[in-house]
Amino acid sequence: MGAFPRGHYRTQARKFDPTVNFLQRYLAENKFSNNELEAKKRVEAMLELMQTLSIWGDEMIKLKPETLTKIMKYGAKFKY
Repeated sequence: MGAFPRGHYRTQARKFDPTVNFLQRYLAENKFSNNELEAKKRVEAMLELMQTLSIWGDEMIKLKPETLTKIMKYGAKFKY
């Protein structure tokens, strides 16, 4: 089993997936005027980020807790 109980993961998916689905539908169903192109780019960027986080989360949930802890500690050292 991964770092979190499966029930926890499903709960997170229920919160996360509807937002991804909404953004996909919003982009597919709306025509954006020239004045709204910047807003469209921002929505596209948010969708890409959420999809990337979803893929990353799917991979992280498969890891052993000690491996996930190491990755999190390593990531905490990055400065931007």
